[in-house]
Amino acid sequence: MEALFARLYDEGFVVNLDKCEFANTCVQNLGYVVSHSYLTQHEAKEKTIRLFRPPPSDLSPNTF
Repeated sequence: MEALFARLYDEGFVVNLDKCEFANTCVQNLGYVVSHSYLTQHEAKEKTIRLFRPPPSDLSPNTF
């Protein structure tokens, strides 16, 4: 692991070990739950998307 982190550091990447988790059976990333045997959407993210109201008109997304 030290060799991996040293190589990442040499290439300009910084690894924050306090935020790292190792040997997990599944991970959550970008609204998905990823495992060695499945890929599903995270339930809370999926619920938020389902409950999202569409814009009232076609021009609404383009205005601030």
